Amino acid sequence: MLEMKGLSSFLPGMLAGFVLGAIAMLVFLPLPSEMGFVREAHYATHTQAVAHGAVSCGWLPEFVPGSATDIAEIHKNDANHSLLRFRLPGDAREALRESLSPILPLECTPSAPDLSRLVDWWEHDVCVLPGYNTFLTMHRGDPCFAAISEESDMVCVWF
Repeated sequence: MLEMKGLSSFLPGMLAGFVLGAIAMLVFLPLPSEMGFVREAHYATHTQAVAHGAVSCGWLPEFVPGSATDIAEIHKNDANHSLLRFRLPGDAREALRESLSPILPLECTPSAPDLSRLVDWWEHDVCVLPGYNTFLTMHRGDPCFAAISEESDMVCVWF
């Protein structure tokens, strides 16, 4: 038969260990906004992005031309933040420039740092990169910024 004195002295220590373990897990587990709502995707072509629902879901703005290639995109659903980078041939890049409103780099809102630190393909400090022109447009009622390279086929978009 189990002696009550022995069991009662064992339970407080076991309970304390359980509570400390649970607290440690809560402290070190990422919050839901940091884990389940971030998604990164890569598409070879605009057609592929459309087929995967990137445009209909709003992750790829409708102003991105059909000739865009090498599309990299990361978004955070709960905050409606998104970063994307893609390549455009010269004529399409020029047409995109003409369709957007040019702004000074200082008028840009910096890209979402919580997303930009998660990927290596994003141009950090894109607002002030030499050789890039900055633009503003609207995407689903919110400001959307673009930086278009003067020297390469690269375009960066964030909202």
